[in-house]
Amino acid sequence: MRTRWLAILGATSLALAGCGRDGTPPAETRTTLDVAAVTATGTTSERHWQWFVTNVRSWAPEYRVALVSRTPANGPASLAEGRAGIVHAQPEELVALVPELALLTQPLLFLSDAEADHVLDRHVLPEVRRRLDAHGLALLGWTEGEPRVAYVARDPPGPDVPQALLAAHATLDGATVRLAGSPVLLDTGHVPGLIVAANAWFDPLSPHDEDVFRMAYATKDARADTRRVAGETLARLAGDPVLAVRTPSAEERARWREDLAASRAGAAAALGADGESLLAAIERGRAEFAASPSPAR
Repeated sequence: MRTRWLAILGATSLALAGCGRDGTPPAETRTTLDVAAVTATGTTSERHWQWFVTNVRSWAPEYRVALVSRTPANGPASLAEGRAGIVHAQPEELVALVPELALLTQPLLFLSDAEADHVLDRHVLPEVRRRLDAHGLALLGWTEGEPRVAYVARDPPGPDVPQALLAAHATLDGATVRLAGSPVLLDTGHVPGLIVAANAWFDPLSPHDEDVFRMAYATKDARADTRRVAGETLARLAGDPVLAVRTPSAEERARWREDLAASRAGAAAALGADGESLLAAIERGRAEFAASPSPAR
């Protein structure tokens, strides 16, 4: 199938006003939906969500899909009343419903793109889908975070890097590095954004229409595009004589992740049985990936 789409998402606003006598929204209400998006012009995320809208219009033309600006009012909470539409949420926006989603923001959770894809697709997202479903939300897919772990080469990281990763607040934004208290950029490249809809709207859709909304984002292609742009940005930063940003080696990443094992386990334990079971799913996925015949690194 063709894939085209758009940006860091948002939420939808489509009230269930005007329901029929049996409580079922009229067809127009069910097929008209807004996808709120927080996007900067010319970014990869904008491109991806434009593709999403194009796919829906091509595969299910009876739906009238529009992108609107994300606001606090049309975030995940806007779906609580069963409104039609789709919301792109970061894990921290959904921790009130599923607190263990906070584990997905742990630094160096995955050592490579291939490991992240394997663990998220096969082990983590099925768990997250089940847990969100219990709160009335359907998980349609996930999006890739953009920044990657990197540090300023002229100030090599020392043994305190794992703690710096936990404490630092730094972002990779275009060609600019903003650092606060640490030369290390947070490892946010694999923190998945979650594409969700209200079960009350999504579940009554036909199997064909459910597939349309699950596939319209074309997650695999979006990941590759996001990672390509992030890699190009890091390459430019590495060539800057002042910033001299460097991506850590696989050996460094593996060592830092091992150093953070106790922090991850402690974070999971603090979340109780649900946190520990989600961390266990992540660890099972890692072990499965490592045991595969020739895991791509």
